[in-house]
This record gives sequence, structure tokens and C-alpha cells, in this order.
Amino acid sequence: MPGEAVFTAAFGTPLTPTYKIIADGDGRFITPPLPVGFAGITVRVPGQRTPWLRVPVGPAGRAELPRIRLEPSQSIMGVVSDENGQPLPSAKVDACAWDDGPVWLQFDHVTTDAHGRFGLDGLGRKTQLWVSAPNHVGLNWVLRRSGEGIRWAPVRDWDGEARMLQGPAPALTLTLHSVAWISGRAIDAESGQPVHLDRIVRCAFDRKANGEIVLNGCQSPEFEQEADGSFRLPYEVPDEYHLTLSADGYQDTEAFTPPVARLQPVDGIVVRMRKVSSAARTQVAKQSIQGSVTCDGRSVKSAWVALRSVRRQPNRANVAICCGRTITSEGNIIATAAVCDGTYCLNVPYQRDDWIVEVELPGRRRTQIANVSIALNENKRLDIAYPRCGSISGHLKGIAPAWANDTQVVAFTRIGLHFETPVGPDGSFCFRQLPPANTD
Repeated sequence: MPGEAVFTAAFGTPLTPTYKIIADGDGRFITPPLPVGFAGITVRVPGQRTPWLRVPVGPAGRAELPRIRLEPSQSIMGVVSDENGQPLPSAKVDACAWDDGPVWLQFDHVTTDAHGRFGLDGLGRKTQLWVSAPNHVGLNWVLRRSGEGIRWAPVRDWDGEARMLQGPAPALTLTLHSVAWISGRAIDAESGQPVHLDRIVRCAFDRKANGEIVLNGCQSPEFEQEADGSFRLPYEVPDEYHLTLSADGYQDTEAFTPPVARLQPVDGIVVRMRKVSSAARTQVAKQSIQGSVTCDGRSVKSAWVALRSVRRQPNRANVAICCGRTITSEGNIIATAAVCDGTYCLNVPYQRDDWIVEVELPGRRRTQIANVSIALNENKRLDIAYPRCGSISGHLKGIAPAWANDTQVVAFTRIGLHFETPVGPDGSFCFRQLPPANTD
């Protein structure tokens, strides 16, 4: 079947080229020479599902792909409007679809027309939909397509609540609610004069039984400042928030918004800021981890230290994959610091009990220290002795001739490190310099 095949060589690297090729009348195509690695293949044919495949690219030669069988597409039509029923033109609609079988994921990206309408084609029966527009709360829906029509369930609705599966309907009607705004004034604590703000950090938080505040989900949103001292920033989920306000020459100052059960304006916040010279210490809680780094008993002159948070268990569509194998996610890097003359200092944004501190020395594998706890306002001392590395070697049997030079073995830990090594023509492999860990 004629169509367009899109190739991205060395999948996962953003700087690799993309090739567009038109298949002939018999549906056959051939790519230009590709570098060794992996290629992502998308085939687009009107009225057919759009498969996305990931295939290995071996050394110089010619390889024949298995036949790609296309199936009729599942079209999705819809309209996007605001809470007043007015259409939202140029809203972004992103879709990710998946099915059981050889097709892994399919993507599509469209924008709504002047009447808020959109159409998606080439998707499978299971789809996740993201819809966004400026100054509106985005939607994240999971869709299921059957002969009766489309059923949907918001992953998280505009008011922060989950919903059950709804429908069926022949088309989608999506309503984006406007964001709400937090507004207030920042003034000098002594003179009462307005203060020009440089940054506002907005965080969600939890309260422990003893009243201690634990911050999470911190963001630095774009905020409006029509005049010095007057600020306005958006929020999308009904909650209470912790704000950290920063201004040149002033101590960082915190404020709390009142809790709200629905999206509504939050105003009347007054933040009194003290100049640096008039306060002995900052009013905002700050945590840090600092210490020395040694290797084989000697001080390390240069290295990198990172602070990672454990990422929640993902769903099947977002699971971490390396060389076709599902692995534990590396989590998110929250802060980094350079090791200079054997010492480092990490700024920790909030307290928790399961931070991961990661160290990487030039020419050596990364290693991690898990379950590092830090309390409110704590400056923790953590001296790191880089451990001696070990090795794992072995032999694989039964490798198909077509994969003789393209097979990899992946070793990964249960807290996010992963390493890969090639398998030789005789089936042997070896990991060198693996840090101590529970490795799978």
C-alpha cells in the first residue's frame, strides 16, 4: 500500500535526522544508509492506523523488515470550548495511542480551527488525550473506542478530581475552564513602600501531625506585576499553596494562600519583606546536604553530585524502556552541584525521607546513596566514600544470526541506575565498574 514512512535514526537522540520516503505502488520502500543504533518508523496512510515501530539498525548491509500490516484507523472528532460555551481556536490537542501487539505507541498533534473543532486520525482503540490553551486548565483524558462510540475518563479533571468512565458519544465535547489567579502586594516591612519582585515560587504542601509543612510540586509560574509590589499569578487546581517571594536586596519571604474548594480568585495577600541588612537570617526554611567526597581514601578533586527524587510507578504507556527491556525509572534530578577540592553542597528544596544522592566521577560509573532523609531547616552532613566497583560477566546462548551484532544486556538497580553492554559474536558479555547495588 503506498504511503509515507518516516524514519528517525538512533531513536532517543534529538539531533538525529528524519527521512520521509514515499512507498511505491506495491507498498515497498528503502531507506538511505542509516547509522548503527535504533530507528523509529512511522507509516502514514489516509484512513489507516499510524503505527510506530522501533527497530535495530546494524552494521553496513541491507536488512528486510517484516511486513507492516495496517488496520483501519479510529477517527476522533471533537470541539473545544471555554466554560461559557465559546469555542477556543488554536487550542493544542496531543494524542498518544497504544495497542497490544507489535505496535508500541502512536502520536498525533493538531490544533483546533476557528470554531474550536479538531479531528484525529490514525489512532488505535486506546488513546490518551492532552488539551491545552493559554490561561486555561488543561485536560488529560483517557479514551476508549468501540462500536458504540467514544468513552472517556479524565485522569484529573479541571477541579482536581478523578472521574469514572463516561459516554459513549460519537464525538467529544471538551470544556477548558479558565485558570484562577492569586493576587496580592509585596511591601517593605519597615517603610511600607512597594517592593519589585524578581521571582515567585508556588508549591503545594502537606502538614504533618505536628504542624510541620512539607513542600512538594514546586513551580515558578509566570506572574504579572503591573506595578511594583502588586503581583498576580495563576493556579489550576483548587488547594492551598505556599508562596516564596524573592526580590533584590530582600530576604526571601513566604506566604500561604487560604484553602479553596473550587477555582476562584484569591486576593488580599500582603507580604512584608525585610531587607538583607535588617534580618539576621532568612525567614524561609532552607535545607542543604553537604560534605566531602573521597575515592580510595583520597580526596576527589572534581566530580558531580546530584539530588534525585524517586519517581512514582508509571503506567504502561510511560514505563521506562532500555533496549526493549522495561527498567526502573531514574527519577527526577532536583538539584546538582560540582565537587570542588573534595567538597560539595546541594540545596534541597523541601524535606522528605527518601532522597537519592548520586555521585559521578570522571571515567567511573555513577553510584547512589538511597533513603537520605532531611528535616525542615536541616543542614545535613553527608561524607561520601566512592565505593569499589565490581564486574558481572556471562554468556548468552541461542541468539538469532540476524541479532548477532545488535544484542545488548541491560543491568539496572531498583532505585534507577542502569547500564548496558554489547554482546560479542560468541555470546559473551561483561559489565565493568558496576557500583554495589541490588542489580537485576
